[in-house]
Amino acid sequence: MKTTIEYLEEAKKKLGITSDYEFAKRVGLKKQSLSRYRKKQGVMDDLACVKIAEILGVDPLEIITAANMEREKKEERRRYWEKFSRRMGWVAVVIIAVFSAGYGQKGGGDIRANEYTLCEHSKGGDW
Repeated sequence: MKTTIEYLEEAKKKLGITSDYEFAKRVGLKKQSLSRYRKKQGVMDDLACVKIAEILGVDPLEIITAANMEREKKEERRRYWEKFSRRMGWVAVVIIAVFSAGYGQKGGGDIRANEYTLCEHSKGGDW
């Protein structure tokens, strides 16, 4: 699993920014916060994780999980987040497999929103 610092560096590179000041400004962080993250004196909060995930096009939970692993002082709790991360990875693999299987079939992948209803409610307001 990547560290939050690796995610930060990847996002900075993806944006084509070399300056930490410019990167912090672009992401909506304080330069001091970014500096603390690099020195491992602090860990990104969930909002910062989500912003970085948006830049990278990854599931925010991936980066939030990494942040929680780094934040935990107790080894037992760190191991929990590590196990959670691995489970989350398997869920993504299954989801990708399910969706990609549909694209190989005739008509697969051609989902029209008006043909499918996830839930309905009666017009009288009763569920």
